Amino acid sequence: MTGLFIVGTDTGVGKTVVAAGLVGAFKSAGVNVGVMKPVATGGTQLNGRLVSPDALFLCKAAGIPFEPELVNPYCYELPAAPIVAFRGHEPVDLDMVRERFEGLRRRHDVVVVEGVGGLFVPLSDELMLPDIIRALDIPVLVVARASLGTINHSLLTIRCARGAGLEVIGFVMNRAASSFPNGSTGALIQHTNPPIVSKYGEVPCFGVIQEGTGIDVDTCCLGNTVDIVRRNVDWRTILNIIRTK
Repeated sequence: MTGLFIVGTDTGVGKTVVAAGLVGAFKSAGVNVGVMKPVATGGTQLNGRLVSPDALFLCKAAGIPFEPELVNPYCYELPAAPIVAFRGHEPVDLDMVRERFEGLRRRHDVVVVEGVGGLFVPLSDELMLPDIIRALDIPVLVVARASLGTINHSLLTIRCARGAGLEVIGFVMNRAASSFPNGSTGALIQHTNPPIVSKYGEVPCFGVIQEGTGIDVDTCCLGNTVDIVRRNVDWRTILNIIRTK
């Protein structure tokens, strides 16, 4: 097995929670899972080094030590697009990211890699996120919001990913509402979004996830992250797809 790259239709769609939930689900099936957050902004200080809370969260879900040089090689403090946050700092080295990923792959059956922001995020004057995904040569899972507007965002992400030469295996919709007021159109929207995106994006929807409880990425509290993914996402099919790559 190799890996899976988690991309979002935007920042704040819940990539980290979905990625961590999949990591926990794979681990429950006896898979030796590694994680990586190659590029991150909005880092926090830990033992004199800036680290990504997302990367720490992923490591906790995998039950593995946090090794920043491998898991989170590029992290900067400013919570902005990488091309802005990295100004004046060392640019992203694609060869180095690939080398660190290969190091993780040698240790693990599968490596789940989380992106930064949306798909077409500039990392430097020369690189964008799809460049990293192509370099790692692993398939993509898209995480999208379940709310109004997600059809456009999801289809744009899926089609642009394919246009960039990436393999999209499917998508997951996150943060679905559990109930709606009487007469609300929200239930209809939430129910019809997945099949519409699936039809026009020509990819399967692997699940719709409701808002979790007790989850706080910034303080590394997993809450019910793994449980909501195990119950609501067809993670076994995702794992089987990875196994064929």
